[in-house]
Amino acid sequence: MNSMEIELLGRHNRLVKEIKRLSQSAIRDERGRFLVEGRRVVQELALSQVEVEELLLGESLLQAEGEPPWLEGLWRRQPELRVWMVADSVLESLSNTATSQGFLAVARRPTLELAQFLKAKRLLVLSQIQDPGNVGTLLRSGLALGIEGALLCGGADPYNPKVVRAAAGAVFHLPLYRFREEELASWSRRLEAEGFTILTAEAHGGRSLIGIEPPRSWALVLGAEVKGVDSAWQSQAHWPLHIPLAPQSESLNVAAAGAIIMYELARAGATRGGVES
Repeated sequence: MNSMEIELLGRHNRLVKEIKRLSQSAIRDERGRFLVEGRRVVQELALSQVEVEELLLGESLLQAEGEPPWLEGLWRRQPELRVWMVADSVLESLSNTATSQGFLAVARRPTLELAQFLKAKRLLVLSQIQDPGNVGTLLRSGLALGIEGALLCGGADPYNPKVVRAAAGAVFHLPLYRFREEELASWSRRLEAEGFTILTAEAHGGRSLIGIEPPRSWALVLGAEVKGVDSAWQSQAHWPLHIPLAPQSESLNVAAAGAIIMYELARAGATRGGVES
């Protein structure tokens, strides 16, 4: 097709079937592609440096609003990008939400240089967190609070459409690396060997978050809400942290706890400077 123009994508086009398959984690891994849905998140994708491979716009949306204002800039960045007008019913069939907003894109996963990733000073580690909403919210909070990269062990795929939506564009800007659960112990050792102090979020015990002076390089590990942080992260050198809570409160949702801890670490690091680990 010609670039710089919108063409009609029919219901039986092979591309429709290929896009639908990207709802499966194994297919996303195999193709190195993922789905992005929703007005705000697709716009954030268009304004990022992530490569967009296909852009689908709902027929009713185009008739009511015309081309989105950011499309011209995206075409300048990617002049060969394919942009399609799609019947609303087709878009609904591809959507992972209850109601499509008329925007859907296929994006290429960003490539990651692991050696460069490990030069960071502030990492977030999500260990076996299953809920896509929590994972997406934590990535969004991490980007906002100075996290330079995120490691994910097990749990929800960071390129699951629900995670991408909850992350509100964070997956386009935050370096991500996912590893298997059987590699957990080796990654714990590797981070310490690379000079990171492992900080684990605990419901009780360990150091209080209030008044903490963070080490210069750290990796904050957040675990599943029921099981907590895996023992493989808890070496003699690690720092267990807890948030002081009111007596009648048992714990916080992992996304809320993670945001509070990251905020306090960022604030303390900015005002006091880090201490040697």
